[in-house]
Amino acid sequence: MKKSKTGADIAARAQAGLPLRSSDELFTALIENAFDIIIIVNMDGMICYANPSVERVLGYRPSDLVGEKLPALVHPNDVSKVETFLERVKSGDPGILRDPLQIETRVRHKNESWRVLESVLKTLDTPSVMGIVVNSRDISDRKLAEALRVGQNRVLEMIAADAPLPDILGSLAQMIELQSEGMLCSIVLLDEDGTHVLHGAAPSLPQDFVDAIDGEVVDPRGGSCGNALFRGEQVVITDIQSDPLWEDYRELADRHGLRVCWSTPIISRQGRPLGSFAMYYREMREPSRFEKRLIEIGTRIAGIAIERKQAELHIRFMAHHDELTGLPNRTKLHADLAHVIEQAGRDRHMAALLFIDLDRFKHVNDSLGHEIGDRLLQAVAGRLQHCLRTGDSVARLGGDEFVICLPKLHGSNEARVVANKVLDALSQVFVVDGNELQIGSSVGISLYPGDGQDVDTLLRAADAAMYHAKENGRGHYQFFSLDLHAAMSKRLTLTNRLSHALPRREFTLNYQPQVDMECGRIIGAEALIRWPQSTGDVVLPAEFIPLAEQNGFIQSIGEWVLDEACAQLKRWHDSGHPYLRMAVNLSVYQMQQMDFGKRVEQLLNEKSLSASSLDLEITESVLMQPNEENRATLAQLSAMGIHLLIDDFGTGYSNLGYLRSFPIDTLKIDQSFVRGIGTDNNDTAIIDAIISIAHSLHLNIIAEGVETAAQSVFLQQRGCKAGQGYYYGEPLTADAFSERLLLGMNGRRLDSSI
Repeated sequence: MKKSKTGADIAARAQAGLPLRSSDELFTALIENAFDIIIIVNMDGMICYANPSVERVLGYRPSDLVGEKLPALVHPNDVSKVETFLERVKSGDPGILRDPLQIETRVRHKNESWRVLESVLKTLDTPSVMGIVVNSRDISDRKLAEALRVGQNRVLEMIAADAPLPDILGSLAQMIELQSEGMLCSIVLLDEDGTHVLHGAAPSLPQDFVDAIDGEVVDPRGGSCGNALFRGEQVVITDIQSDPLWEDYRELADRHGLRVCWSTPIISRQGRPLGSFAMYYREMREPSRFEKRLIEIGTRIAGIAIERKQAELHIRFMAHHDELTGLPNRTKLHADLAHVIEQAGRDRHMAALLFIDLDRFKHVNDSLGHEIGDRLLQAVAGRLQHCLRTGDSVARLGGDEFVICLPKLHGSNEARVVANKVLDALSQVFVVDGNELQIGSSVGISLYPGDGQDVDTLLRAADAAMYHAKENGRGHYQFFSLDLHAAMSKRLTLTNRLSHALPRREFTLNYQPQVDMECGRIIGAEALIRWPQSTGDVVLPAEFIPLAEQNGFIQSIGEWVLDEACAQLKRWHDSGHPYLRMAVNLSVYQMQQMDFGKRVEQLLNEKSLSASSLDLEITESVLMQPNEENRATLAQLSAMGIHLLIDDFGTGYSNLGYLRSFPIDTLKIDQSFVRGIGTDNNDTAIIDAIISIAHSLHLNIIAEGVETAAQSVFLQQRGCKAGQGYYYGEPLTADAFSERLLLGMNGRRLDSSI
């Protein structure tokens, strides 16, 4: 029987310069046909043998490597790993003789690129030879995939964390560049007019080149990026020096040695162009399959980042501006007026508010329709802007009400001059779609500091003056005076009655169903407070809640609502509906109560209710006051298992950073956006953005104000499963809601155990 050869025998013959024999065919077949690279080196690190796999992995023939020093093939940053091992072998380190070394190193390919090898180095110590066997496997593709995955996750985390768009795009470009040696990445954005590209990110391109491309025209001769956006498809330039698209930039590209440019449009989910993603190289080449994959990844992530930022900016703009006219809305007006009052008090000068109401606008709406009415409001906004002096501003409060702020006055006569300009401008005929419309206006004026020293007081005074102007014939202005105190007295009377409403048990709760829109099954209820009057009228929350907040009644009213709602939920649970949830609105003032979280916990214990069955709805204003008390209270409520919802999401100041700073569970889409589904593209875009943000942050979504089947279908298609609104049911008394629980959407009896 023949004796098998060993790796030491092979090394000995290789060191002696003798050819390797094939006397043991099995062993030869194994080592010569091994998938991994097998190299044998002597004690000095010189390669004595290399199997054929080195050509497949590194491009060298085995004979090319015999006689070469192993460290010479290793990347300078990794060579110390190999040299340290060799030194330990020479020194006779017993640990090296006992245990093999496993390392990752970059090794030079014959084409001068670098491959990542995972290697096991094992010593040979026999009577005939001492040396080292290196068994290596190519893990370059795996390492690239890992690096790509890590890079993608890092960029996506930046998007979720609401990082600035330039930072996100810069990190994305750098991440893509790291995947291919010699690549230079560029991302450009499409401007608002869609006619030029703007610099987004280009971390490795020369600055003068970036400056030259910034502002490139979107047309057939607009270079790679401009042409790609013009055509709406990828443009692959394999030789900048000869391609006519680069005629205007050829000299600049040549100066920096740029030879190829592959530009791909970045497209939104709605098919709208957002910008372009480009790769540059300094040698002529076609994109490889891997580079095509990088382009797909780069354009997709860039699209997500750009879309999200645009949606955030749009939501933020809409939170502060009237959608129809583009004027500042009530929220922004309050903030601007507070600043004006502060400055006027500091500089000791007057300021004025002009409260403007159109006199015959309702007739236009009723006779010609809301579309004509909307266009008329836009025309009114334009004329009011022409009445302003430098530094003045105009806002739309809603409906046909506008407010002009005059920040710096030397006397009341200046307010009178502007009021006359307004009256004259709005008395002129408006022509809308061929209709000649004559409306006119009434103006109420309040002055700082005489008529009030805060925003609400000045607005109330100007509002009261405007109503007095209407009652006295319309078409003129009226300054506020003590004679107009009746309007404000009415509010005072309501405030006094409000102080007795809770002790006299005048409040009631209605409950609006919240449903799973896919099957119509009721999953919860929102508790809504009502204030019935002895006359049969009902004072709605929009009228008395602000008074309650201003006068300190809201805490006791809020406690009553929470207690009553939880008691009713317990009754429904006990009657066979344990799956039901109860949603209760919280005021910002309730959040400021000492030990509010403990009070809620005590209430749940008293009612024997699970915290997970209670939803507390808070407004964005709570989150925009990120004091430690608010944070602690919300954290405590969340830790109890209570779900926290942001009510009317998108209508306040939407700094999306708070979504990751507070334990929010659900976003509630405001009914004003739902109402525009199918008729207003802006509302549709905002809803898409809100749902996208919720999904990205793993938040639940519920829509309020669902009134039609079309709205329900639209929301479900976008991934919103829960909703409430008149399509599913109006607010009901507790008894009526109980009856409704026993009936399905079409009068069918529901199985409450489902």
